[in-house]
Amino acid sequence: MARPRMNNDDQRNCWLKARASSAERAAIKSRAAASGLSLSEYLRQQAIHGAIIQKTPLADRELTRSLAAIGNNLNQIARKANMTGELRGDLEARLHEALGHLEGVIEELIQ
Repeated sequence: MARPRMNNDDQRNCWLKARASSAERAAIKSRAAASGLSLSEYLRQQAIHGAIIQKTPLADRELTRSLAAIGNNLNQIARKANMTGELRGDLEARLHEALGHLEGVIEELIQ
């Protein structure tokens, strides 16, 4: 007696393709065998039910841009101070302002 026909929704008639190195393929096959599943079933189960660990960025883009701008300002101040040998006029005020901004950004990163 033949087995009953599968419902069209249950038939596996679509292909999913992914590239992997030889070492990755061997590791995946080994994990599938250790779990007692075929390679196809293991991959389906992992794709549907597996957990993905997402890396969270250490700092968001806005803070990174702020740090880059502050670093740029400090670099300009340092270049002028090195050329003249001292902090003249508004350079000292700009340096203190840039350091204040830097402290604020660092506080945001820490929180």
